[in-house]
Amino acid sequence: MTKCRLFRTATSPVMFSTLEDGKIVRGLAGVPNEGPVLMVGYHMLLGMELIPLVEEFLMEKNVLVRGMAHPALFTPKVESQSHEFSLVDVLKVFGATPVTASNLFKLLSTKSHILLYPGGAREALHRKGETYKLFWPDQPEFVRMAARFGATIVPFGVIGEDDMAEGLRRALDKAVESSSYMVSGEVDSGRNGFGPSSRNSEKLVVDYNDLMRIPVLNDYIRKSNQEGTRLRTEMDGEIANQDFYFPGLLPKIPGRFYYLFGKPIQTKGRESMLKDKENAKELYLQIKSEVERNIAFLIRKREEDPYRSIINRTIYQATSVPTHQIPTFKP
Repeated sequence: MTKCRLFRTATSPVMFSTLEDGKIVRGLAGVPNEGPVLMVGYHMLLGMELIPLVEEFLMEKNVLVRGMAHPALFTPKVESQSHEFSLVDVLKVFGATPVTASNLFKLLSTKSHILLYPGGAREALHRKGETYKLFWPDQPEFVRMAARFGATIVPFGVIGEDDMAEGLRRALDKAVESSSYMVSGEVDSGRNGFGPSSRNSEKLVVDYNDLMRIPVLNDYIRKSNQEGTRLRTEMDGEIANQDFYFPGLLPKIPGRFYYLFGKPIQTKGRESMLKDKENAKELYLQIKSEVERNIAFLIRKREEDPYRSIINRTIYQATSVPTHQIPTFKP
């Protein structure tokens, strides 16, 4: 738990939410207190955003968010490889449960606050050039079930992974440049359209594609994933590639995490309408677009935050009255 506190200090998370009238405010006032609430959003690299998010809901709203996590994290093999008190243990303490239709049904029926990532492992373990890019399936997997219980859906965006770590790729590139040796694998900058901050982070990670080019390592990754729990095997395209791997990362001077919870979307009273596949698909695309808008908003606005750097935050805390909330940009 000490590590969790240190991580929170390093990331200094800023939470924004959207009221019914569309006004963006700091804090979680825009997220309904009464469930069922289904919060649907972007999964940062390695799920960095999870612990600060869950902690904030506990502190501000006294609500335990129930995260839907990949079933592989709950297998005996993963647990046996974990340290004395690992991230897996932390996830369990904070209410995480395997992502299955039956578990989602149970949580909705008990009016829980649920955290759902349609992009799953593919999004949380994205490749170079894919920062803040959504990897959602074509089918609206959760919309009709949420409507069945009249759940409120809250789309959210989160950013900050590119301010926390840089990949081994940068270190390798520097070493290679010094020996005048050219390395392949440069990415198409600006591919996801979120501006300079994300472009700077795109070429930094030793990702899945890099690791799969290493003969011995690719066999190990392939075998480990074949033996583990697999999801979405019936799908095609990138969303079907849910392989687990660990990217090469190097820490950097921490920036800050920013969260924006969008305007709540009510499904109560729309059960009959959302039984129709086309109507459900339309709402699904609306939710996805809202998540993308929230991410773009945060990337743009964080440039106005004078306390984005941990150095500035440390100076502020040393010279100001202690406060739970370090100032940030005005939404």
